[in-house]
Amino acid sequence: MAGVTTSVQLESNDRFWSVRAPIGWPLPERDAQALRLRTVFELSRIDPLPRVTRDTLRKYLGYLKARAAMPFEALCADTRVPLMQLVHYIRITDLLEADDHVSEGLLCAVQDLPMVQHLPLADIGVLEESPNYQLIDDYAYWFINYQ
Repeated sequence: MAGVTTSVQLESNDRFWSVRAPIGWPLPERDAQALRLRTVFELSRIDPLPRVTRDTLRKYLGYLKARAAMPFEALCADTRVPLMQLVHYIRITDLLEADDHVSEGLLCAVQDLPMVQHLPLADIGVLEESPNYQLIDDYAYWFINYQ
């Protein structure tokens, strides 16, 4: 099947991306995700995605704070011993920069979890119905794969 050039506008960014895809075929999810991630860093479609650094985390934090609906519901796994409950429903009230360690990535302020005030944002799960699902999923993919 021959490809055609289609234009896709992402978020409120004024850039348009040209993508070749057969007529009627949706954009492959990883390609769409790569385009969304490039908008975070204001990159062209041929620029490589940046590595996780203090500066790129700050840029991502600004992007998320401008777009994420706060507060929002999320899930986190319980890793304490003895294990009482495998998964906890939590409320995320804010997004924060990690103090010293780039290895933790961005943090989120947590409500409803005893003895825990902050968790790494990449460690939480967001339900697909949430308006923040795509934002947090894209961040986690980038953070895990570009360290």
